[in-house]
Amino acid sequence: MKIITLTKTKELLGITDSSLDTKISRYIPIIDSKVKQITNNKYNMQIIGDTIYNSNIVKITGITNSTGGINNSFEIDGAINYLKFGDMISGTNIPANSYIDDIYMANNITPTIELSETATATGTDILITVGFNIGLQTTVAKGIYWLISQENTDIEELGWTSQRIGSVSVVRGVEQAKVDG
Repeated sequence: MKIITLTKTKELLGITDSSLDTKISRYIPIIDSKVKQITNNKYNMQIIGDTIYNSNIVKITGITNSTGGINNSFEIDGAINYLKFGDMISGTNIPANSYIDDIYMANNITPTIELSETATATGTDILITVGFNIGLQTTVAKGIYWLISQENTDIEELGWTSQRIGSVSVVRGVEQAKVDG
């Protein structure tokens, strides 16, 4: 699972046209791999859970490991220590762009997460991937914009003093523009 998509990047940067799609798409894997490298790829943990149609409650029933799955309650209880509010969630029966809205132990027994969206079907032992935190996506989108702004391929753009893409802008003095040019 990528930490951010083209659509989400454009949304966060306020870009409504497709003029930068190629550049953004080129930098998404670069940012994705760098974040995963820095964080030791912690954004692809998989858990097993039960979904209920039209409910945002997911009861965690297991976690995955190299042999398939662990249903030991001690290990399952420990899994919620690695889940964070805002972590993106994907899997069967879970709508796109869902994230963890709440985490708790139901009846002090069952590790439970509440999603931002409701499940599209009921299912038991659904494989769920826990992804990148939604709260960090703005930073990633701005990182992608920064990489784009570092491209120096067009001579006409070498003397710019101000550029804006959506809600993000970069301003530099005339002297900096002359040096860069």
